[in-house]
Amino acid sequence: NALDMQTWPVFPGIRFGTFKQFFAVAESIREKLPVVEHELNCLFTGCYTTQTRIKSANRKTEQKLLEAQTYSSMASLIGKADYPEKAYERAWQNTLFTHFHDILTGSCVRDSRDYAMGLYQTALADIETNENKALRVLASKIDSSSIPTEDEVIPLNQSYGAGVGYGIAGFGGVPNPERGIGLTRVYHLFNSTDTARTEVTELTVWDWVGDLSRMEVVDANSAPLDFALKDSEYQWFFDHRYLRFLVRITLPAFGYTTIILRQRETDRYPFRLYLPNWGRLSYENEVVLENENIRAVFNPATASLVSLVEKRTGEEKIDAKQYCGLMLIHSQNQQMTAWTIGRHLKAEPVSDVYQAEKIQYGDLRTGWRFSAHVLSSSVSLEVTLDKGAAGLQYHIEADWNELGGETIPLLVFACPLAYESPSVLCDIPMGSIVRNEVNHDIPALSYCSALPAKKTVTPMALITDTKYGYRSFQNRICCSLINTSTDPDPAPERGKHEMNLWLTLGDKTPEGMHAIASFVNRPFRWVSDNPHKGTLPMEGQLLKTGLGSCVISSVAKNSREELEITLHEISGQESQVQITLPVSFKEAKLKDLTGKEIGKAGLSDKGQKVTASIQPYKIVMICLK
Repeated sequence: NALDMQTWPVFPGIRFGTFKQFFAVAESIREKLPVVEHELNCLFTGCYTTQTRIKSANRKTEQKLLEAQTYSSMASLIGKADYPEKAYERAWQNTLFTHFHDILTGSCVRDSRDYAMGLYQTALADIETNENKALRVLASKIDSSSIPTEDEVIPLNQSYGAGVGYGIAGFGGVPNPERGIGLTRVYHLFNSTDTARTEVTELTVWDWVGDLSRMEVVDANSAPLDFALKDSEYQWFFDHRYLRFLVRITLPAFGYTTIILRQRETDRYPFRLYLPNWGRLSYENEVVLENENIRAVFNPATASLVSLVEKRTGEEKIDAKQYCGLMLIHSQNQQMTAWTIGRHLKAEPVSDVYQAEKIQYGDLRTGWRFSAHVLSSSVSLEVTLDKGAAGLQYHIEADWNELGGETIPLLVFACPLAYESPSVLCDIPMGSIVRNEVNHDIPALSYCSALPAKKTVTPMALITDTKYGYRSFQNRICCSLINTSTDPDPAPERGKHEMNLWLTLGDKTPEGMHAIASFVNRPFRWVSDNPHKGTLPMEGQLLKTGLGSCVISSVAKNSREELEITLHEISGQESQVQITLPVSFKEAKLKDLTGKEIGKAGLSDKGQKVTASIQPYKIVMICLK
């Protein structure tokens, strides 16, 4: 065809050439070429949502890879541990294989999905094994020898090693066997993100034989910490007993701390032990969740959020005239249902509630658990509010049995806004973007913040841990949760799914939303331990950072044993970066995305502090030798 077209007496002329020749010609006329500075379109909107299992596994595998590489890098620097480069390379290859355009998008047949899920599991085996090793190395370097313990304990009692395999179902976490013994248990908690955070974290203690009414949790300085038992009696897992408890922790960027669970003396009564509501009637006049930041009111008969007030300003954030919560959308079957989400034809609230149960974990977490029918499926919706939080967490469990037909069942979370919002802020790869409202789904990595027309109004944001498809239209923001497509797989969503979603006070800036959303995909990690000597204090930072409007996207080591810290600027302004490292380095280079050297970075303080100037929207790697 090309040879034939060369003979046609029309413009343009056609000739064979290389990529290099093509771009040489393009370069010569670059000033005449139009510059596209906006998104082109959202062609296949269903691909942001279809096949819940693939979307969930991809998000969690990607995030855990970045997290594990950070901990392994620090363990190699601080603890002289081997950096498992081959294992992480293999895990990245298995993860990125699924980024083929008909797998990650969910537009594949069942056998492809099964194969992809196997690749994710293989990747996670590498990731979680090496992350656990790295955390153990870091924990071993923390000097906890000052923590008093019982005079006599059995060196290896029943608790040691308990919990193998606990908590890893559904890509749920690092296998974290118990390493503590006796009545005094030591926990080291780690923050793998570049954002300082305060959050309520769930920990587990195995085979503790103390008096539950005398349990207490203290920090590294023996000061009492806010904590609450999630279990009022022991739970069982493979012939071991465990208890879950919540504790509120503050950690700086790339920080760690040490906390102690112990049995307090009897002269320190009174105590509080939170028991279930067995045998007591509990009928509330109002279903309210409230803390220092927000007040949320629900209709228990429909599980709808009818009011959310920002207490700082007194502003109502939710339009109570519309349903706020889970909705079933009957979307138009436009064929290629894995690739497309058709027009929203009919919307029904998921309001067939048959059970409502209050949740109370001391002063740290309150909530409600609603159970509802959806067609031939069922949904459990647990909504909670933590102390100090600026938003509600929705934990959704769906037993989905639907099939598409004349219309396609689409489960969404919808939030009608009480303020005017003409646009939304979304995170995209290596940056963020502001989009005007449109009547179709748009892609985002983890959040969608509804920007207000008035500058004084705080935006509302949706943040998810497994979802990519959002919608902003007619003054409400939505997140698509389950798209019941019919082709090429006729039943890709049959089964049980779990997902987490946060409806929270947001921020108008990319760096602000990055800080808010960071805790969703990178929860604190922790390991249990026994008191021992070490070289690190009981709390500190693995990296100390001053990033301006830059974000650290990864910390890893390369095959030349160099530390590579990759950053990108997200707000369109030059940013001065300063990072203090745990060991000394001899040389610091700046590289671009392709690995090409583009300059030097400053080194000071005996090679432990690196500084660099990052230009707007640039992706830069600081390579340290």
